[in-house]
Amino acid sequence: DLSNLDTISQNHLRVLQAIEQGMRNHAYVPVVLITQIAKIPSVQLFLGDLHRLKLVMCKNHTNFALTHLGYDYLALVVLKKRKIFDIVGTRIGVGKEADVYVAYNSVTKQTFAVKFHKLGLTSFKNVKEKRNYLEKRKNASWMYLSRLSAMREFGFMMTLQQNNFSSPMVHSLNRHCVVMDFAQGFKMCTLRGLTPQQAFRLGWDCWYKMIQLLRMGVVHGDLNEYNMIVQVKEEFVAVIEGEKTDFKPVVENELEEEEQEEVENIEEEAEEAEEPEPLERKYLLQLPKLDSIPAQQDSDRFYHDVTVIDFPQMIQSTSAEAEMQFDRDIVSFESFLNRRFQSQLELPRFCQIFDLILAEKLQVKIEANEKFVKKVIQKENLVQKGRNVKNAVKKEMRVAVKGSQMQKGLKSNKQNVKEW
Repeated sequence: DLSNLDTISQNHLRVLQAIEQGMRNHAYVPVVLITQIAKIPSVQLFLGDLHRLKLVMCKNHTNFALTHLGYDYLALVVLKKRKIFDIVGTRIGVGKEADVYVAYNSVTKQTFAVKFHKLGLTSFKNVKEKRNYLEKRKNASWMYLSRLSAMREFGFMMTLQQNNFSSPMVHSLNRHCVVMDFAQGFKMCTLRGLTPQQAFRLGWDCWYKMIQLLRMGVVHGDLNEYNMIVQVKEEFVAVIEGEKTDFKPVVENELEEEEQEEVENIEEEAEEAEEPEPLERKYLLQLPKLDSIPAQQDSDRFYHDVTVIDFPQMIQSTSAEAEMQFDRDIVSFESFLNRRFQSQLELPRFCQIFDLILAEKLQVKIEANEKFVKKVIQKENLVQKGRNVKNAVKKEMRVAVKGSQMQKGLKSNKQNVKEW
C-alpha cells in the first residue's frame, strides 16, 4: 500500500531513518534510542502513526523495528527526490527473492521497472546457504541481505551494459531497490505457436548469451525460460499471443507419453553403455565457433533480440559450482523448447566449452564479489557527482549572464532618464 507515500511528513521519515540506524545493532530498537537519533519531540505520536500504517512493528510497546513496507517507503522517497520517476504503478512480477513494480515519469514519459529485493519474506528462506551474499560474515538481517542483493545486481548490470550485453539499463540504486528500464517483449515461458526451426534458433541465441557471460568470467546461475524476455517482431505478435493458429497446437498428454518413452530409452542405454571416454582436444576443436550461430532463413527470425534479467546470484566461472549451474541453465531452457516446440536441441555443455574460453584473452572480467560491486557503484557515484557539479556550474554561469544583462539594461535606462 503506497497510498501514503506522497503525504508522509518529514518527521515521520526521520523516525523511520532513526529506526533503520538503530537496527544495525538491535533487532528491536527501544524508544529512548529512537528519540536520541531522531532528535525531535513527541516521538511516541509519530511511532503510533507509523504503526497504524504498518511501516513499523512493535514489541512490548517500547521497542520498534522496520517492516518491509517501511523499508520500501524510505527507498521510494529518495528515488522520487532524485526525479527518476514520480508515479509507482502496479506489481508486474513476484518471485522468491524480489517483487517488481512499474513506475512512470510524467515529465519524460518514460516507463521503468522497480525491483524490490525482499529476501526471507517469501518461501526462499535458505538464501544464506544457497547464495554467497554474506561471504565471511556469519549473521545478518534479512533487510541487510536484501540490500547486498540489490547492490550486486546493480553493479553487475552496470558492468554488463557498459560491455553491450543485452540486459535492461539500470538508472539508480537505493537500499534494496533497483530502478531499470522496462524490458518490452514476451517472457520465453509465454511463447506459443513457434515452429521447431524458430525454437531451434532461439535456443542457440540463448546459449550464446551464456557464452558472452562466460567470456566475462561469470555464470548466470538462474537462466531459465522465466528470466529471458524475447522482443518479438510485430508481424509475429498475433501468433505468439494465440490469436492465429497456423501451427500445430501442443498436446500435453502426448508430450507426457513421449517424455516417459524417452526416459525409459535413456535408462536402457545407460545400463548397456560403458564408462564414457574423456573428451579429446580434437572433439573440442570441432565444436562450432563461439561467434557463429546456425544459419536460418529470414522467415524463421520472429524476434529482434533476447533480454536477460535477474543477476544477483551470478558466480565466478572458476568456482566449484560453476559447471553444475551452467549445465543446469542449459538444461532448463533446452528442455522447455524441446518439450513445447519439438526443436530437438542439443547444446554444448560446460566441459566442452570452458577450455576454449580459457584459451581466449578476457578483455573484461567481472568478479562476483562485494568488492567489485562497490568499486563499480563508487565509480558511478563519482561520475554522477561530476555531472551534478557541471550542471551547477552551468546554472551559475546562466545566472551570472542574466545578472550582467540586467545591469546593462539598468545602466542604459538611467542614461535615457538623464538625457530626457
